[in-house]
Amino acid sequence: MLVRFYKSALMIINTTVVIYLLLTFLSLTVGAVALVMGMNASLELNMGMPADQQHPLKKKADLCVTLLTLGLYMRLALVPLWFLMLERLLPSIPGAMCLFGVHLLKTPDSFIATALKVLLPLVYGFWLVLNTFERKSEALPLTNRTLQSLIPLGGLMLVESFFDCRFIFAVRPNFVVCCNAYLDAPSSAFLQTMSYGGWGWVVAFFIVSFSLVGLSAYLLQNPRNWVSSLLWSVSAATLCAFFLAVNTRLSPLFLSANDHHCVFCVWQNMTDMTMATASIYVGCVAILLYAALRNVTTIPDATATANAYAEKLLRWASGSLLLGNILVAVRLFSTVASR
Repeated sequence: MLVRFYKSALMIINTTVVIYLLLTFLSLTVGAVALVMGMNASLELNMGMPADQQHPLKKKADLCVTLLTLGLYMRLALVPLWFLMLERLLPSIPGAMCLFGVHLLKTPDSFIATALKVLLPLVYGFWLVLNTFERKSEALPLTNRTLQSLIPLGGLMLVESFFDCRFIFAVRPNFVVCCNAYLDAPSSAFLQTMSYGGWGWVVAFFIVSFSLVGLSAYLLQNPRNWVSSLLWSVSAATLCAFFLAVNTRLSPLFLSANDHHCVFCVWQNMTDMTMATASIYVGCVAILLYAALRNVTTIPDATATANAYAEKLLRWASGSLLLGNILVAVRLFSTVASR
């Protein structure tokens, strides 16, 4: 009895959990140092200091930006590590067959943490892309604007780490009922929508996805066209349609189980679909970053630099999105042909 109580009261520890916590701590430490240095430099720069005395402060600001860049890259590295960590927890959780079951150990913190892994890379990525663009452009004196972004970025990193740690330190080797009890026989209207078995979302995904690739190709030839404003909605629609397509129709088809709806099970059993998901997600996020970057190209003397940098970003993003589409299409056709 005592042994059973001891095991149930102890959080699950493995190598991936330790690495994740260590990287989280390092990113927060680097971010905190950058925040303190950056705020001090920003306050001193705003005091009207003579130009000949600003050089040491600008060097400090550059160091601060470098530290923040390192911290944000760590946060981006935590995204795939988060899902790998959840997978490594599976053998220690009775009843869990996929990452959905792992999430059930601590709801809603687990789902909030995963949602932040999907949404926050867009914010971190925008800052990194903008910072790279600023460093390439000599026409942008962006020291103050860059430093002023430290507080919201630091706040987001802290919120993300808070939910991560609430989940990790609460995980116990307790029995859970996995995805089939929730998604295969749903009780709520929302889950019933997620278990729709038709081809509607699959068709919608390919339509909006290839439309997004087409828009990207058009903007590579006409970078200042109004069509770029459509990227926001089409990119978001592509991501939503993809996850709904996998969960509603592709999951039962690929897993040879007509009533099994779970995107996590598809990722766990099919490496090519994991790669396709990563490619589509990275492509859509990068296209959103391209649309966001266009907001700074109205600054005088920066248009040429922005166009060159944005074109490279859009080519890379559309290539990643197209690769993801090809992987999904190949898996779909090979599965249908084998039936």
